[in-house]
Amino acid sequence: MSGKLRVHYYAMPQALIFELDGVRVTPAIVQVGETSYQIANIGSVRVAEFRKYNRISVLTFLLGAALLTAWAMLHGTFPDIGLYLVELGVSISLLAFVLQLVWPRWVFALMLKISTREVKALTSLKGKFVFDVKQAIEGAFIVRARLPSQLN
Repeated sequence: MSGKLRVHYYAMPQALIFELDGVRVTPAIVQVGETSYQIANIGSVRVAEFRKYNRISVLTFLLGAALLTAWAMLHGTFPDIGLYLVELGVSISLLAFVLQLVWPRWVFALMLKISTREVKALTSLKGKFVFDVKQAIEGAFIVRARLPSQLN
């Protein structure tokens, strides 16, 4: 017997294709946490990438905004430090925008087309995990298509 993996497409509908981190895929059902989706009702599957706000960038922007607010509040009382606070506040706020552009965090979302709408079934910072789930669902489409017609 060779070491090659053989896939039997006439598996039972409840046979496990994929299971990891609360996601379970069989030829009949995709279960993400407490939510289940029937493979027969899924028209298509895709992975969408979204840019997430970087916490350091947000905190840096808030620091810059706080310095500008301090300048606005102290403008009449301490005029000698006013220009310094404005320069520092604007510089830090610009740094926050540059940080967000250069060092964003990406979130990956598994999108399922069900009937006439698209559902965000899963989101994760782990791109490989989301792409693996997508591949497992596509495998379930193939297995389901090859099952005897009374099970479809």
